[in-house]
Amino acid sequence: MNLVMYKNMGMPNQHWEYSNVHKTWKNQHTGDLMGLERFEVDANCHTWQKDDESNNLKWEIEYCAEDHDHDHDHHHD
Repeated sequence: MNLVMYKNMGMPNQHWEYSNVHKTWKNQHTGDLMGLERFEVDANCHTWQKDDESNNLKWEIEYCAEDHDHDHDHHHD
C-alpha cells in the first residue's frame, strides 16, 4: 500500500476518523472512506463514497511489537 503523507496544514480534508465498529477510515470533511481498488502489492489508496460497502474499505488496526522485529540502533552499510 502506498500512502502520501503531508504536513498538517489545518486543511479540513486532512483529518480522518477510524471507526472500530465499521472498521473504516472516514474523511471528516467529505465523509468519504479510504480504501484500495485491489488488495495487492503496491496498491494505492483512494477515497470512496460512504455508501460503498466494499471489503476493500475495511481496515484492521494491528499494533506492532515495540521493536518492530528489527534493531533501530544498528545501521547496515
